[in-house]
Order: sequence, then structure tokens, then C-alpha cells
Amino acid sequence: YVTIDGKYGKKNLYYYFVTSERNPSKDPLVLWLNGGPGCSSFDGFVYEHGPFNFVAGKPRGSMPTLYLNPYSWSK
Repeated sequence: YVTIDGKYGKKNLYYYFVTSERNPSKDPLVLWLNGGPGCSSFDGFVYEHGPFNFVAGKPRGSMPTLYLNPYSWSK
């Protein structure tokens, strides 16, 4: 995380860094932020463009199964 000292005191900004699976030293760096109240950027990372996805439809209370996301932005 990164600590920001601003108008409303110190706040921590958490992030996940995923390196490119092709050429990390030459590929661009992307900072993606979700918009809107109640919608965490972590949701987009996990369910949309992160390196992993969850198997949908698991029974309540069970652990999710991860699989590699073939459409990850790290490709």
C-alpha cells in the first residue's frame, strides 16, 4: 500500500501489481480504477481483467476455485 497524507488525514491506498507475461521492461504500465460508490476496484481485478478468475456457481460457504484468466491484461 501507499500512504497518502491529505486534507482528511493519512489514508492508505492498496493496490495489486501484476507484471506483464510478455516483456515487463517494455510493456506499458496500466493503472485501472473502478468508478462509482460501492464498487471496489478489487472486483474488476478479480472478475474482469486480473490474472485469475473464479469458478461461478459454487455452493455457499465453499472455497472458490481459481483458474487462469486467458483474457488477463497481463498477457
